[in-house]
Amino acid sequence: MKLHRSLTFWSGLLVIAALIWAWRDSMRYGSSAWTERAGRILIANAYAGIQVIHEGAPLSSPYGAGRREFAGDPIVVLFGALPPPVLVRKGELTHERNREFSARFTTAADRPVYSLREWFEFISVGGMNLLIPHWLILSVFTSLWLALLGWRARRRKKALTTQRPAP
Repeated sequence: MKLHRSLTFWSGLLVIAALIWAWRDSMRYGSSAWTERAGRILIANAYAGIQVIHEGAPLSSPYGAGRREFAGDPIVVLFGALPPPVLVRKGELTHERNREFSARFTTAADRPVYSLREWFEFISVGGMNLLIPHWLILSVFTSLWLALLGWRARRRKKALTTQRPAP
């Protein structure tokens, strides 16, 4: 069977296109959804990745969704399209460091940021904040998809060579 007739091939291309669109969109807009049914959970497509926040700051309503533009946001400008993966857990930011970050982020006109991890510590005091970058999701998916296509092609080739010709 030709590659262009494979459902696996076209499904993989569709997923890759959706991931690239989400990556591009997450650098221009922050889209999020939240709920308080299982503890406060917010899931966002922002900062060139998928962001999950659990038990963070109180939310404005028990559930909802939102979208905002990142016009000139210093975090997006600083880390661009290839941010590192980040995991910040509860209690990693002390009150003294929080005051230091608050002063640094609110008094400086250009809002200097030293690392994405520091920014996430600043915005998620008392919660867990996880960022999985789109480049990582895309590379893992593409590797698995290509491995599946290769395995499928090898299996089909083996089946064709062991098949007996019709009498």
